[in-house]
Amino acid sequence: MPGFFDHSEIWLNQVLAGLVAGAVCGYLGVWVVLRRVVFVAAALGEVAGLGVVMAFFLALHFVPDPAPPAGQASAPRATVALSSPPAGPRSGRAADDAHDDARDDAGVGEPQAGVLSDDDLAAFLTEVGVEQAGQAMGTADAGASPEAGADGGAAAVARRGEVFDEQGVRAYAAPPTGAKRSGGSGGHAEPEVPPWLQPMAVAVVFVVVAASLLSATPRYRRITQESVVGFAYLAASGLLVLVAARIPQGTHEIRHVLYGDSVALDPGQLQVLLGTAGAVALLHVLMFKEFLFVSFDPETAQASGIRTRTVGLLLLVGIGVVIATASRAIGALPAFAFLVLPAVGALLCVSSLRAAFMLAATLGAAASFLGYYLAWVWNFPAGATRAVTAAVLVVPALVVRAVRGS
Repeated sequence: MPGFFDHSEIWLNQVLAGLVAGAVCGYLGVWVVLRRVVFVAAALGEVAGLGVVMAFFLALHFVPDPAPPAGQASAPRATVALSSPPAGPRSGRAADDAHDDARDDAGVGEPQAGVLSDDDLAAFLTEVGVEQAGQAMGTADAGASPEAGADGGAAAVARRGEVFDEQGVRAYAAPPTGAKRSGGSGGHAEPEVPPWLQPMAVAVVFVVVAASLLSATPRYRRITQESVVGFAYLAASGLLVLVAARIPQGTHEIRHVLYGDSVALDPGQLQVLLGTAGAVALLHVLMFKEFLFVSFDPETAQASGIRTRTVGLLLLVGIGVVIATASRAIGALPAFAFLVLPAVGALLCVSSLRAAFMLAATLGAAASFLGYYLAWVWNFPAGATRAVTAAVLVVPALVVRAVRGS
């Protein structure tokens, strides 16, 4: 398997997003743990995933296809089914994910007209490090046939040397026109999705509405707040699976959104995450004292004239928006893990609240990077590895706590 740092063009955006999400979620996790709203955060994560797949569903059914160019007949859009890359040094889960993400970034595998050529597929497999992709796709010479004789074999080797390298991989050659494909090899443009149907926009709306409902106190005494949170979690989980089953890319999206198996990341998603993290950080800088007052002494805060319900809702909405953006970028599973586990470790190690915020952010970022690196090296799913790494980092905190307690 090629070295990790040899392929920074693949993982750079995903690692940066993980560092930001780990640090911000780690910081917010201290609020989540101390306010005892861990299950509220879990429910908001499921609601964010539901918002993402709902955006795909709405765009699929309510966004019209663009008109074909003049003089060109419209063709039905078809999804190209691609086989898994052949076994090699990068075979395994991480290689498959890198293969899928590279095809997604290039527009391959998306709804398109026409048929993907073997040359293009071999080139994309080569770009993500799959060796002997040309031979696997039938675009490379396997060698001279026995009937060709010595001269035929020499000629085949000569032809092979002109096109393929010593590993049997043909370098990517741009199309003769030099034009970038739009929507696939057929040249058809993809439908323009309006901003209000973008996955992040729909997810944020879902999360804000859910946070508002979950912050309300039930009117019936027999119905507790935990019951409402459980209802939201289960309803969102079930609807997510049902809606994802009705969209062509449902399996692919539900895996990335829920479990964070994506190896690469679109630059636009990284920019959205950075913008959201900056806005939430600014909000906490301006209202840190109010958040602290309302979280730990709401009666005194209300007596002092602070609108405790509004401030508490604002805190919960900020957490929910970060969950939505982080779930879209790195997956709901690692985002939820960073909201809980680094904060638990920090609160076990230090007694100062400000130190706990800083340590939790550091542990979240460290768990994100280390987990992604281990997933790359060991061919594990990135999201699950990040979550387990965050859990492992709690163990030293338990040791420190035991030593200090003794």
